[in-house]
Amino acid sequence: MRLRIVLAAAVLAAFTMLMSVAPAMAGCSGETIRPDLADRWKDAAGKPRWPNEDWSGGLNVTILLLPGTVIDRFGCDDGNRFSPQGTPFAARALPYDCSRESYSSYRVLRPFPVKSAEAQGWFGLRGGAVQYRTTVSARELLADGTLEPIESARPSCA
Repeated sequence: MRLRIVLAAAVLAAFTMLMSVAPAMAGCSGETIRPDLADRWKDAAGKPRWPNEDWSGGLNVTILLLPGTVIDRFGCDDGNRFSPQGTPFAARALPYDCSRESYSSYRVLRPFPVKSAEAQGWFGLRGGAVQYRTTVSARELLADGTLEPIESARPSCA
Protein backbone atom coordinates (compact mmCIF):
# COMPACT_ATOMS: atom_id res chain seq x y z
CA MET A 1 0.00 0.00 0.00
CA ARG A 2 2.77 2.41 0.94
CA LEU A 3 4.52 1.70 -2.39
CA ARG A 4 1.33 2.59 -4.28
CA ILE A 5 1.13 5.93 -2.47
CA VAL A 6 4.78 6.70 -3.27
CA LEU A 7 4.27 5.73 -6.93
CA ALA A 8 1.09 7.80 -7.16
CA ALA A 9 2.93 10.80 -5.72
CA ALA A 10 5.76 10.36 -8.23
CA VAL A 11 3.31 10.15 -11.14
CA LEU A 12 1.50 13.26 -9.90
CA ALA A 13 4.80 15.16 -9.59
CA ALA A 14 5.83 14.17 -13.12
CA PHE A 15 2.43 15.19 -14.49
CA THR A 16 2.61 18.54 -12.69
CA MET A 17 6.08 19.19 -14.14
CA LEU A 18 4.88 18.37 -17.66
CA MET A 19 1.86 20.63 -17.30
CA SER A 20 4.10 23.51 -16.19
CA VAL A 21 5.85 23.45 -19.58
CA ALA A 22 2.75 22.59 -21.61
CA PRO A 23 2.07 26.17 -22.81
CA ALA A 24 5.42 26.19 -24.60
CA MET A 25 4.59 22.86 -26.25
CA ALA A 26 1.01 23.75 -27.21
CA GLY A 27 0.30 23.34 -30.88
CA CYS A 28 3.59 21.62 -31.68
CA SER A 29 2.97 19.71 -34.88
CA GLY A 30 6.31 17.97 -35.16
CA GLU A 31 8.76 18.28 -37.99
CA THR A 32 7.24 18.46 -41.46
CA ILE A 33 9.84 18.00 -44.21
CA ARG A 34 9.62 20.59 -47.00
CA PRO A 35 7.78 19.08 -49.97
CA ASP A 36 10.37 20.57 -52.37
CA LEU A 37 13.36 19.02 -50.54
CA ALA A 38 15.43 17.14 -53.11
CA ASP A 39 16.24 13.46 -52.60
CA ARG A 40 19.95 14.25 -52.28
CA TRP A 41 19.19 15.79 -48.87
CA LYS A 42 17.45 12.62 -47.60
CA ASP A 43 18.64 9.22 -46.44
CA ALA A 44 17.20 5.89 -47.61
CA ALA A 45 14.35 6.20 -45.09
CA GLY A 46 13.41 9.67 -46.39
CA LYS A 47 14.71 11.43 -43.26
CA PRO A 48 16.95 14.52 -43.46
CA ARG A 49 20.64 13.80 -44.09
CA TRP A 50 22.49 16.26 -41.85
CA PRO A 51 25.95 17.62 -42.77
CA ASN A 52 27.69 16.29 -39.63
CA GLU A 53 27.01 15.58 -35.98
CA ASP A 54 26.97 19.21 -34.89
CA TRP A 55 25.40 20.62 -38.11
CA SER A 56 27.97 23.40 -38.22
CA GLY A 57 30.44 24.41 -40.85
CA GLY A 58 33.43 24.26 -38.55
CA LEU A 59 34.46 25.92 -35.32
CA ASN A 60 32.39 25.18 -32.21
CA VAL A 61 33.02 27.34 -29.16
CA THR A 62 31.60 26.75 -25.68
CA ILE A 63 30.00 29.91 -24.33
CA LEU A 64 27.76 30.76 -21.39
CA LEU A 65 24.28 32.11 -22.15
CA LEU A 66 23.54 34.70 -19.47
CA PRO A 67 20.26 35.64 -17.78
CA GLY A 68 18.20 37.98 -19.95
CA THR A 69 19.44 36.48 -23.24
CA VAL A 70 16.54 35.74 -25.61
CA ILE A 71 16.80 32.66 -27.83
CA ASP A 72 14.37 30.79 -30.03
CA ARG A 73 13.86 27.63 -32.03
CA PHE A 74 11.72 26.15 -34.77
CA GLY A 75 10.37 22.75 -33.79
CA CYS A 76 9.01 21.09 -30.69
CA ASP A 77 10.52 21.50 -27.24
CA ASP A 78 12.21 18.10 -27.40
CA GLY A 79 15.03 19.62 -29.49
CA ASN A 80 18.31 21.09 -28.27
CA ARG A 81 19.17 23.62 -31.02
CA PHE A 82 18.56 27.34 -30.62
CA SER A 83 19.49 30.63 -32.28
CA PRO A 84 19.39 34.25 -31.14
CA GLN A 85 15.74 35.36 -31.16
CA GLY A 86 14.55 36.52 -34.58
CA THR A 87 17.17 34.74 -36.71
CA PRO A 88 15.64 34.17 -40.18
CA PHE A 89 14.60 30.60 -40.93
CA ALA A 90 16.73 30.24 -44.09
CA ALA A 91 19.88 31.20 -42.18
CA ARG A 92 19.30 28.21 -39.89
CA ALA A 93 19.44 25.81 -42.90
CA LEU A 94 16.67 23.50 -41.70
CA PRO A 95 14.87 20.97 -43.92
CA TYR A 96 11.45 21.69 -42.47
CA ASP A 97 8.44 23.54 -43.84
CA CYS A 98 8.74 26.90 -42.07
CA SER A 99 5.08 27.77 -42.47
CA ARG A 100 4.02 24.56 -40.69
CA GLU A 101 6.76 24.35 -38.08
CA SER A 102 6.11 25.37 -34.49
CA TYR A 103 8.13 28.32 -33.18
CA SER A 104 9.08 29.20 -29.60
CA SER A 105 11.06 31.97 -27.90
CA TYR A 106 12.67 31.75 -24.49
CA ARG A 107 14.36 34.04 -21.98
CA VAL A 108 17.38 32.69 -20.13
CA LEU A 109 16.82 32.84 -16.35
CA ARG A 110 19.95 30.98 -15.20
CA PRO A 111 23.32 30.87 -16.96
CA PHE A 112 24.08 27.66 -18.85
CA PRO A 113 26.80 26.50 -21.28
CA VAL A 114 26.14 25.92 -24.98
CA LYS A 115 28.23 25.04 -28.02
CA SER A 116 28.03 27.98 -30.40
CA ALA A 117 28.72 27.64 -34.12
CA GLU A 118 27.68 28.98 -37.50
CA ALA A 119 24.95 26.93 -39.18
CA GLN A 120 26.36 25.37 -42.33
CA GLY A 121 24.54 26.06 -45.60
CA TRP A 122 22.57 22.86 -46.27
CA PHE A 123 19.25 21.61 -47.60
CA GLY A 124 19.50 24.21 -50.36
CA LEU A 125 19.46 27.06 -47.82
CA ARG A 126 22.20 29.61 -47.17
CA GLY A 127 22.90 28.95 -43.48
CA GLY A 128 25.14 31.39 -41.65
CA ALA A 129 23.05 31.78 -38.49
CA VAL A 130 24.51 31.57 -35.02
CA GLN A 131 23.43 28.23 -33.59
CA TYR A 132 23.49 27.12 -29.96
CA ARG A 133 23.55 23.41 -29.13
CA THR A 134 22.83 22.14 -25.63
CA THR A 135 23.17 18.74 -24.01
CA VAL A 136 19.52 18.75 -22.91
CA SER A 137 16.23 19.63 -24.57
CA ALA A 138 14.29 22.87 -24.39
CA ARG A 139 11.67 20.95 -22.42
CA GLU A 140 14.25 20.05 -19.75
CA LEU A 141 15.57 23.62 -19.60
CA LEU A 142 12.01 24.87 -19.10
CA ALA A 143 11.28 22.27 -16.43
CA ASP A 144 14.36 23.07 -14.36
CA GLY A 145 13.81 26.85 -14.53
CA THR A 146 16.78 27.67 -16.76
CA LEU A 147 14.48 29.04 -19.49
CA GLU A 148 11.06 30.65 -19.50
CA PRO A 149 8.79 30.81 -22.55
CA ILE A 150 8.05 34.29 -23.88
CA GLU A 151 5.82 35.71 -26.60
CA SER A 152 7.57 37.07 -29.67
CA ALA A 153 6.99 37.66 -33.36
CA ARG A 154 7.83 34.77 -35.65
CA PRO A 155 10.92 35.50 -37.80
CA SER A 156 10.86 35.53 -41.57
CA CYS A 157 10.77 32.23 -43.44
CA ALA A 158 13.04 33.75 -46.12
